Amino acid sequence: MVVSAEQLKQALEALNTDLFHQLTYLLTKADPLIARATWEIFSPSFNLTAESVIFALIVGVAIWLVFLAVWILFARLASMLLAK
Repeated sequence: MVVSAEQLKQALEALNTDLFHQLTYLLTKADPLIARATWEIFSPSFNLTAESVIFALIVGVAIWLVFLAVWILFARLASMLLAK
């Protein structure tokens, strides 16, 4: 029990750092059984069907068009304010 607590403490300290050190720890202390079990129960958040791809494209284009409209609006307002 003491050994397990010490291992958990070391893991917490190793993962409570910057991203590079976290990645290094995860790559050097990889547990293949946990990785295999995780991969077996993994399911994507949404399926890659034609309908979902079309929906993602439509939403992406809509967001881009809204951003572009706001950008143009601010550019015109800025040019009108600076022209005075």
